[in-house]
Amino acid sequence: MKKLILSSALVLALCFSFTSCREKKEADKAEDSTEAAVEESTEEAIEVEETVTDSTTTTIDDASKKDN
Repeated sequence: MKKLILSSALVLALCFSFTSCREKKEADKAEDSTEAAVEESTEEAIEVEETVTDSTTTTIDDASKKDN
């Protein structure tokens, strides 16, 4: 009985060690590239928003100077 339990434990340990050392799946790689694309798009959107805000502020300031 002890040998059966120890043998089973050894087989399970070997299975887990081979499973944990495998390379990433294609789905994991795709997920990583998707996350990178989302981060890049978010950064670009923030830059565009800042540019639009600055341009709008400049336009409003110029318009108020013409009125005075």
